[in-house]
Amino acid sequence: MKKKRVLFTTLPVETIPFVRRVGRRKVLLETVEDCLAAGNNPEYLSGIIMPNFGLHFLKANVSSIDIIEYPTWKELEEKLKYGNYEIVGISFYTCGYPHVLKLISMCRKYNIKEVWGGNYGVLTPGIEQYFDRVFIGNAESQIKLLVEGEPLSAIKHPVMYSDAGFSSFKKKVGYLYTARGCGLKCSFCVTPKFAPELMKTPINEIIRVLDVYKEHGVGYIMIQDETFLQDIAHSYMVIRELSKRGFLWYATTRADHIKGHIREFMDQGMISVYMGIESVNSENLKRVGKQQNANTVFSVVEELKNAGCSVTGTYILCFENDTVDSIYKDIQVLNTLELYVCVFMILTPFFGSAIYKEMKRKGMIVETDPTKYDDLNLVWKHPNIKPNEAKDLIEYAVKNTCHPVNYYKKKVLLKWNRIEKGWGHTLTSD
Repeated sequence: MKKKRVLFTTLPVETIPFVRRVGRRKVLLETVEDCLAAGNNPEYLSGIIMPNFGLHFLKANVSSIDIIEYPTWKELEEKLKYGNYEIVGISFYTCGYPHVLKLISMCRKYNIKEVWGGNYGVLTPGIEQYFDRVFIGNAESQIKLLVEGEPLSAIKHPVMYSDAGFSSFKKKVGYLYTARGCGLKCSFCVTPKFAPELMKTPINEIIRVLDVYKEHGVGYIMIQDETFLQDIAHSYMVIRELSKRGFLWYATTRADHIKGHIREFMDQGMISVYMGIESVNSENLKRVGKQQNANTVFSVVEELKNAGCSVTGTYILCFENDTVDSIYKDIQVLNTLELYVCVFMILTPFFGSAIYKEMKRKGMIVETDPTKYDDLNLVWKHPNIKPNEAKDLIEYAVKNTCHPVNYYKKKVLLKWNRIEKGWGHTLTSD
């Protein structure tokens, strides 16, 4: 079988929502919206742009394809015009909907035979009609067969590292997936629909990639799993390999997965944790299938702080039982945790999630514009909170949740205060 000429791409960098990734944009901090993004997202303030991991996994396993991530519109059009590609695949999120349609139109203009879609955006209702083929989940095996006519014998992990450090940590950073997908069932999360099976990276592949990272002077490993430590035995093997090579590491995980093991993991190189707090109200956690209570979160965060491990948490506003007053009170409780960074989101029923199906069935979905599905807009009919109140709440939460040593956040808040003073912008508060 003759191998096809295939290009996989992200949407152009100009279309990437500034609240998610900066890419080549300069951080200006000229508006409240800029300050909200910077105060709520370390990537925005630092200017760091994460690799598109899906594209790199494709390239590592389907070597004949080309990939380009975060091009400009001009660069991408040049590729389509002169690259002689038969197939173009687009990796995107729901909020990029109108830009996807523009890019598909551009592909048709340059006589691309097939346009494929992937990543979470393909779960957007109706989007599949614009593509010749869509892929849900990790699609290396399918694409290997379609493009090269060969089965994929074993998954390969891409080598992905950055020369730029994070905050005060200036060593090179290597990215690692010990497993992809998620077997947990949080109702607000799309991954149980998109990639419900835990696909573990073979330990020999992890060893190979870690050795490459070590050879290239990488000092810090970011474990990008949806939730690290889902498979305890596999995760412990990974930790041992990290420790052998002297890597410091960061992981996205859950409080109940690391409870009682924090000192042990720190002795083996763990220096930072990213975990879902989601709510200080145990009833809220129960309703969305989080399977852990607020007391567990509190005790683990305290254990992490006492051990000297930094904590980044995510927190969701506007659960169905919340009120404006209850959220203000909960934020006061949240502040007692003194998280170094806290990323806030408004509860969003993303397409494909269990909570979307439930709200759709009950007639609670009121926003049909896919661009509003970005964690910062109330897109469903809340019984107690209006959309403008939700906006005020997330601004209040970002502005009033800050660890005393988070100097980046302090800088943003000073600028935010000056903007509000000059423009007369005010926030609702209790």
